[in-house]
Amino acid sequence: MKVLSVRQPWVSLILDGIKNVENRRWSTSFRGTFALHSSSVRVRADFDEAVLTYRNFADCDNAFAENAIREHSGGFLSAPCGYILGVCDLVDCKRELCSPWHIYGFWGFYLENPHWFKNPIPAKGSLGFWNADFDLDDALGIEKKNYIGRAL
Repeated sequence: MKVLSVRQPWVSLILDGIKNVENRRWSTSFRGTFALHSSSVRVRADFDEAVLTYRNFADCDNAFAENAIREHSGGFLSAPCGYILGVCDLVDCKRELCSPWHIYGFWGFYLENPHWFKNPIPAKGSLGFWNADFDLDDALGIEKKNYIGRAL
């Protein structure tokens, strides 16, 4: 399965269905279901930016936004890093801004159908899309499921 590494707290916000765009400097023709890996790198600026974006998006104060980001990601020091955490569908890749999460000048990977794994998979990750071989049913914690064209 294709996998994309994303730093925290962004990967948690995607899997919780809050952030619907992943920003990249490069485009992709890939469309479909892929897994999300939480990068092992922690960057304080990512958490600060997530709080600012969430505050503006939710029209709330800084304390509320900080608590929301901590609740969704586990916080700067506790967010799960170095795991394949879930799956979602990449439905579009464009520069046109159609979401408050899409940053001007970047390619927006528009995402739908996020699902957390019940059994995260330890992994090192890589740049760009990379391939990992794992049992999707086991990761999702289910016996059988048809994934054709959708994450679930």
